[in-house]
Amino acid sequence: MRKNFVLAVILFLTMPSYIFSQACSTTSVGFTPLNDLGTSYFRGYQGGLYQAGSNSRPYSHNAAGTTIAKQLIPLDTNGIYNPSSGRIVFLSIGMSNTNMEFGALMTLVSSSTDVNPKMRLVNGAQGGFHINLLIDSNNIYWTNVMNILTASGFSAKQVQAVWYKNVDQGSTDTTFPGYPNSLRAKHKTVLNILRNKFSNLKECYMASRIYAGYATGPANPEPSILLGLGCKMGN
Repeated sequence: MRKNFVLAVILFLTMPSYIFSQACSTTSVGFTPLNDLGTSYFRGYQGGLYQAGSNSRPYSHNAAGTTIAKQLIPLDTNGIYNPSSGRIVFLSIGMSNTNMEFGALMTLVSSSTDVNPKMRLVNGAQGGFHINLLIDSNNIYWTNVMNILTASGFSAKQVQAVWYKNVDQGSTDTTFPGYPNSLRAKHKTVLNILRNKFSNLKECYMASRIYAGYATGPANPEPSILLGLGCKMGN
């Protein structure tokens, strides 16, 4: 990546989620999840979270991520290395589901003894902010994120890792492969915004949204596999 910035995007397409069920009997809409599709194909595109229908990160991908992770060091609010009072901020970016899921992770982390004592989790995800809003670097969402960081006692220069999950809310164009390709372009825009706003960001963990068949509204209809492919195609 340019300007010595390394951004590792690692796909986690099956993260556990909270679901406010409405149509509880709609347990399937006839599509096989990307991670269950394996080496089979969906409209000409192979399944799996990674290449060759695999759900396991390729060795080179995993090795690169491990190398980058070792570069995360405690920074003060000016982005200067400080081994005593510096912190490694892990920030969430996305919409309401991201907020709830990351909040659950924060609860788990708070009671874990296996977490780097210098790491701090900050929940920057906010309800109602879908990807078509986040691709605007001047959207109020980004101002809110900075305010959340400040209120938590941190700065943008301390953010070194991000968990990013979002949706393309209310899309009326679900052509294939045009739709996943358009999602890939939008994800790229958001990732570039992250790179510009957080100068010390080194890792970004990317997830697609959960199954939406239980919902009765039009905001995020199935098939969510299209969003999963949008993530995979951008990897």
